[in-house]
Amino acid sequence: MNCKVYNGFPKQKNAAFTLIELLVVISIIALLLAILMPALGKVKQQAKRVVCMSNVSQWAKIFGVYTADSQGVFMRGWYGNASDRTGQWMYALADYTGKKDHKIWCCPFAANEDKCPYDILGNKQGEFSSKTPWGHIVAAQHSQYDSSAEDYGSYGINSWVYDCPPNNNPASKYWRKTTIGGTFRPAEIPVFGDSMWCEMWPDPANAPPQVEGVWGGYGMSAACMDRHNNQQVIYMFMDFSVRNVELKDLWELKWHKDWQSRQITNWPEWMK
Repeated sequence: MNCKVYNGFPKQKNAAFTLIELLVVISIIALLLAILMPALGKVKQQAKRVVCMSNVSQWAKIFGVYTADSQGVFMRGWYGNASDRTGQWMYALADYTGKKDHKIWCCPFAANEDKCPYDILGNKQGEFSSKTPWGHIVAAQHSQYDSSAEDYGSYGINSWVYDCPPNNNPASKYWRKTTIGGTFRPAEIPVFGDSMWCEMWPDPANAPPQVEGVWGGYGMSAACMDRHNNQQVIYMFMDFSVRNVELKDLWELKWHKDWQSRQITNWPEWMK
């Protein structure tokens, strides 16, 4: 057998991929990506939920410090005084957190300011949904407000915790303070968390929204949304604990003092 020898070693032919081999390698890579991408997507969504939980936990600490400084009493809310917004939670807590620092104001699933329903000048630029911040508090939303307010976020307060004026009807429903009597359990009273608007007044008569993420007013539909893509929302409670709440369990919580839990059987299709 004739074989040319160079430096004592036989000369080898140049190794190269054939077209078939190259296609096989590409197919294997594509298959691996197809297997890994859904898993990576789930990890990314879980990471966003962890960040949201952390945000609400930080708000729990802020509310805790505020109520400790005010002998357990919550802020009074806003009730029509055009020149005084200081009773709303975002203004009452301004001394406890940076008003312009929105790192903890928005759930990562709803953090794009460009999708706010209104910009800081009151111009409409989007729609309310579970995946958008609730927008800036401006004249376009409340005629008494001015365009100097630059707050936006994706969390809201259960307005039944406000220490509202005594003449505000129905005043008997408001919790007003963290020290509650009777048989109520603080861990069942939601205070703050995922919301399509900065303030909510849920009522047991509120039906579940028929379409997820569509603005349905300031009642239960503001909280009942699938923002996290897992049929859960994140809430802080009167004992300052923070936990996930199944959407169907929202009607079992004690949003106000006169709350009567409602057994719902005709859930909309998106909640089944």
